[in-house]
Amino acid sequence: MSIYNNRFAVGVSDEGDLLRVVKVCRTQDAIKILDVKNYRLRKALDASSYNDEDDVTNYDDRKTIDITSFDDEGDIDFQNPEDSSDEKTGDDNATFIEILDLAKEKSSRIALSISEPRVFYSVFDTNWGLSGKKLYQKIISELSNLKENTIRIDRNSISILQMTENRLMTVARDQDLEFFTRLDLVKKFIGRRLPRIEFAESSEFSLINLILNQYDLHEDDITLVLYVGDDSSRLIFLQGSRVHHISQLIGEGINSPNVVTMLYSRLLLALDTLDLPKVDKIILAGLNDTEEIRETFLENFTFGVEEYFHDNFGTDINIEMFKHNFDTSALDYEQVEKLNSFSIAIGAAVRAVTPDNKSLINVDLNPTFVRDRQKTIIITKFGWVLICLIPIIIAYTIVSIGDLTRQIKYLEREVSTKQLFLARQRNVEVLIEEAHAKLVNLDNSITILDSLLIKSESHSDFIGRLMKLSEEINGLWITELSTNTDNIAFLKGFAYYRNRIPRLVKGLGSSNLKVVDVREIRESTVYYFEIETDISKKQDKN
Repeated sequence: MSIYNNRFAVGVSDEGDLLRVVKVCRTQDAIKILDVKNYRLRKALDASSYNDEDDVTNYDDRKTIDITSFDDEGDIDFQNPEDSSDEKTGDDNATFIEILDLAKEKSSRIALSISEPRVFYSVFDTNWGLSGKKLYQKIISELSNLKENTIRIDRNSISILQMTENRLMTVARDQDLEFFTRLDLVKKFIGRRLPRIEFAESSEFSLINLILNQYDLHEDDITLVLYVGDDSSRLIFLQGSRVHHISQLIGEGINSPNVVTMLYSRLLLALDTLDLPKVDKIILAGLNDTEEIRETFLENFTFGVEEYFHDNFGTDINIEMFKHNFDTSALDYEQVEKLNSFSIAIGAAVRAVTPDNKSLINVDLNPTFVRDRQKTIIITKFGWVLICLIPIIIAYTIVSIGDLTRQIKYLEREVSTKQLFLARQRNVEVLIEEAHAKLVNLDNSITILDSLLIKSESHSDFIGRLMKLSEEINGLWITELSTNTDNIAFLKGFAYYRNRIPRLVKGLGSSNLKVVDVREIRESTVYYFEIETDISKKQDKN
């Protein structure tokens, strides 16, 4: 099930002093047309200026507004059955209030279609190697040069579309949209916010999107959409779902006696100019008149066109009235009969309720002030639930912060205790290291003593002689004493005076001086020596 089901939209085709209005609803199975209406305005929307005081009814805000009836000074009763034109006229503000009343559902959107001269088209054969913001800036510069007297063109007043043959088409709004100004004027009378303005697009693209929604056009198929309005007509060529060509506005409509001749000549001119290899189908839209006039038009137009295509293309052309699969059960017979004349408004409304249809062409000419006004946060039911939960969440957060604060203080005390214990342990570790160092020194001493083989008498005599010589000679000290299994002792030490070393060698007897070296210890010169002596031989007593 689509999230866009049960969405309502009001499509408005703005034709100056005539508004064609359609209300549709998207259901799970189809798009349902709920109402269609024509409104004839006293002051056209494309008027150069509009003074709201000229057309504002002084309603009492404390009273209920009945927009379906007027007093004796009113122009017309909307329910007058003698109005054969099927158009509602009267106070313009009441017209806009009624349009807003059609969009009273919360999910309602308003989609606006505007026609020339308020929009114009331009085609460019290149994109200048640009894209994004730079392409928009280039297009705006080009359009400003083309339309020197137009209003200021900004990014919100143009849409850029990709055409066939890698061309670009721009749809530009040439005037401010008076429709939105009129809505603002009557907003105070409805007692609620304005519905969302989904987009504003050109009438031609509303019609194109309607065709794309209802027809499955193959990529290579060339389709001619021929729209015949009351006072004007238009030729639109499509190749697949892309625009190939939009003709200039033709100033002949269904009520013109020369409409068939004019359309036929314009069609032949377009076919010669565009040099199309074929046209697969012609779809007729608009044709707001009686069934008899429509049939007569179709018969006269079809005869000449079919003959031309048969002679020049060698094929038969398929010409048909626009067909749709919308649910029209809410309309009466007369409304269904005139539904074709609402094609543009229907196209805008259908696009508004099917934003998930990616095949439709996205044109949006909404003014900047409309876009800015609609930049609001829409809160869903889930959002309101969250808002209601905010006080509970805040209270829970405060309690949680208090608990966490107490836990942090407890942990800080624990950390202080652990740090004190760690400091004590480090002191103990230092004492242990000092004791270990002493133990290592003692172990080294024991190792030296063990290596001397004290149990041997010769070793005892040798140590005795060595101690006696040290006392007699003085000024020397032994740093290392080691022996091997052959009773050879190795002495290493230092002497303050060099001449003491030979006396030590002589006193030991059976000794050899191996090394004598001068060294500096604590800024004093000393003499390092190494002596090898046989401790098994006793010193001669001479």
